[in-house]
Amino acid sequence: MHIQWCLKGIRSRTTFTDADAFALLDNGIPSNWLLANPAVSCAAAISTVQSLLSESLLVSHVNQYATVANITPYISLSAGVVLPDTRLGTRVMPAWESAVGFATDFGKSDGYIYRLWTVVAPQPAPELLHLSDEIRNLNLFRQTYKYQKQGEITAKLVIPPVQIEYVTKIGKDGTVLGIRRDNLRFVEPKSVSNLLEEINA
Repeated sequence: MHIQWCLKGIRSRTTFTDADAFALLDNGIPSNWLLANPAVSCAAAISTVQSLLSESLLVSHVNQYATVANITPYISLSAGVVLPDTRLGTRVMPAWESAVGFATDFGKSDGYIYRLWTVVAPQPAPELLHLSDEIRNLNLFRQTYKYQKQGEITAKLVIPPVQIEYVTKIGKDGTVLGIRRDNLRFVEPKSVSNLLEEINA
């Protein structure tokens, strides 16, 4: 497993203002499943969401998002990606560029970008709630090749507040508007390392 820094873009709208954007630093970034079930706490949601987690739903989340948008427990993040290019050798698709696209609805509105970290599994782990999947890696997820340029890492259910470093607001043209809130509850992932076995004696 490895720790991956990611960006998350969320569009500004009447139901998601500066105050709402800042509140996620205290509450975490929820999946659409949680947003569609506001009366259900994260703790209570785990058993239901666990039964939904599957490779087929994860692939649908990426390839046919509109069909599962209201029920998906997955959360799309961007970490950027390097793609092959016949002329240049390689082409970099930055995480910032992808996050801005989603945050502004591709130039239609202002938006917000969060910087955060998540724990990524080295192999596909769509059923494991607390591990993220590296969708951008076609060695692992060949079915999602059409969207590889988004550099996607996919988390599940909620991004905990302690993993979110800050949020900044951007204009529809992608410029930073100077409205930024650092998360006082943020915890650097320095203590996270490889798996250790339990001690039995």
